Amino acid sequence: GTGPSPVAPGWVLGLWHGGGLALLLTTGIYNLFFNTPPGRMVTVGDLQGMLIRPYGLSYTALLLFKLACFAGLLGLAIWGMVKRPASRLWMALTVALGLVILAAGSALTYLHILVHGHPL
Repeated sequence: GTGPSPVAPGWVLGLWHGGGLALLLTTGIYNLFFNTPPGRMVTVGDLQGMLIRPYGLSYTALLLFKLACFAGLLGLAIWGMVKRPASRLWMALTVALGLVILAAGSALTYLHILVHGHPL
């Protein structure tokens, strides 16, 4: 027969949110202190400079896609808070979107090497 799931949804959600939050904060802090000059924001000139580099368009497009996925994940989190208890569809969407974000981040790392490995 079909009995209850061996893993309680609350435990899965707690692990997913706790681990995801820790990963998000850790990468954000790393990028803030090691990848961005202190006190400097990205400018239009930076974006134009990136787009003319080899693989720059791919890098920029994938970065924007990843940011859109983060926005989608935030929307799903709000939806999950409003609709209690969270459904299996919600759980599947958050896990899938989280995996897409991880894959995009991995691809961005590779593209970052390609972009900065080619002199102008």
